[in-house]
Amino acid sequence: RQVAIYLSNLAELYRTLGRYGQAEPILRKSILIAEKVLGPKHIEVANKLNNLGMVYLGLERYEEAESTLNRALRIKEFAQGSEHPNVEITLGNLGVLYQTQNRVSEAEKVFVRALAISRKAFGPEHLRVARNLNNLSTVYKKLHRYSEAEALQDKSLQIAENLLGPEHPHVATALDNMSMLNRLLGRFEIAIAEARRALAIRMKVLGNEHRLVSPSLNNLALIFQTEGRYGEA
Repeated sequence: RQVAIYLSNLAELYRTLGRYGQAEPILRKSILIAEKVLGPKHIEVANKLNNLGMVYLGLERYEEAESTLNRALRIKEFAQGSEHPNVEITLGNLGVLYQTQNRVSEAEKVFVRALAISRKAFGPEHLRVARNLNNLSTVYKKLHRYSEAEALQDKSLQIAENLLGPEHPHVATALDNMSMLNRLLGRFEIAIAEARRALAIRMKVLGNEHRLVSPSLNNLALIFQTEGRYGEA
């Protein structure tokens, strides 16, 4: 069992670094060991399956990602109940998968359920609530339900700032998402200010060469292009 835990931790490190090809075989071996030692319906197996599903998502192997995440979800619901916070994690990951495939209505359903679970488990002012608000906001943005998207994104940003402070990378993510919404609504100056603040946070906290700086730069450039300010883009 200790070998399985070590392998799982190593695989999770590779996944966090975006090295999905290295993470997959290690995680699969960890799952096989856990299934043999603990049984195929143990919660530790489900947690590892959840991580493997996200590796498949990173590798763009979407069918494998969906089947793996759904298996993890079934085990968790059976072992822990349908409203357990651990269930919410896999629901959120399924929602991200559905969004990636542009299956927006399916993403909405799982994000709504994940949000309800996190609110019940942690209260309305928790980071997991903020994450689910952010995820659901991106769905509503794709559905052109902008007023709903804005309300959820505002709340997500508020929670992140209150709990983490104004210069945390999670705050930068919320600001970038808010700026993209304001760009769609034609509020270009507000969008630019939010995007610049997000970029400044990431450069200060993570460094100029971090991979998360690039999305902020791209977001700012897109706003300038939409407004016709090509020289600044």
